[in-house]
Amino acid sequence: MTTNLLIRPLLDTDTDGVVRLYDMASRVENGIGPITPAQWQGFVGRSRSVNGRDFRVALVGTDLIGLAESALRDQGSRLVRYIKLIVDPAFRRRGVGTQLLGSVLEQDSDETVSLHGHTQTSWSAGRAFAETKGFSIIESEYRMHCPSFDPSSDPVGETLVARVEEPSILAWRLAEIHNAAFREDVSFTRHTADDMLAKLEGMQLWSALLFGRTVGHAIVDPDPHSVWLESLAVDPKFQGRGIGRALVVCSLRGSMGRAASSAGLSVSSQNQIALRLYKRLGFEPVSEKLRYAASRRVLLTRSGHHSTQSRLRMTH
Repeated sequence: MTTNLLIRPLLDTDTDGVVRLYDMASRVENGIGPITPAQWQGFVGRSRSVNGRDFRVALVGTDLIGLAESALRDQGSRLVRYIKLIVDPAFRRRGVGTQLLGSVLEQDSDETVSLHGHTQTSWSAGRAFAETKGFSIIESEYRMHCPSFDPSSDPVGETLVARVEEPSILAWRLAEIHNAAFREDVSFTRHTADDMLAKLEGMQLWSALLFGRTVGHAIVDPDPHSVWLESLAVDPKFQGRGIGRALVVCSLRGSMGRAASSAGLSVSSQNQIALRLYKRLGFEPVSEKLRYAASRRVLLTRSGHHSTQSRLRMTH
């Protein structure tokens, strides 16, 4: 157990310490980082992060040696708190992760809140930590890659896919499609029009029209060397008509610069329709993350932690 450990809310002045922590962790684990100060500040500023209100940091003296990213999301029928724990490799197996998790459990009073988090399949220590605390695997998230994106067949002719230069005029409809398409997903986050506009910063938006109505959209990060399909959503009332395929083909082809031919994306193991589509288009899984989940009640019981009596030294 690490002595003289202080856990407190995230401050704006913690940016350099967080960047250093991500750098240290990424040296021993693929997929964690690194991250730049601008990227971190942009992440914290997103609506889904609630400006880092529920983030916690662990310090020994002035050294930031742990981080708990935490945000509560209302999925309509349930409340889900998404968490990510990062500990400096030099301080692992000293109870830092356990205390950070305890600080997250203090943030809610409803024991039915579900906590979700990811870990790479290759990270045995992270998987052991999650399972020891009471988390169970509920799905996998596959990172897929296509080294030379050039599908042979064309999109369906009845669907018109075009890049949207002024997304603000479609923001409410984009949110409506997103919420309808993903409402059953375990990772669902309800979006507003403002959420969609924030999500589109630095991205390209492509929309699909059917009989003059917007029925789907694709959001693409147009990296100069390998484009990334950030999001794909089709209104459930219009699914099964090849609209998803049309969006993927047109958005990725249209976003690729002369130097780019490869493309990447992430997809849930629960989304078998999308998985089959991406494989037909030449994408193959290159890595896998496991999504763990547990109710707050289970985590409190397993840890012996009592929500009315914090065992952590907190400052606010």
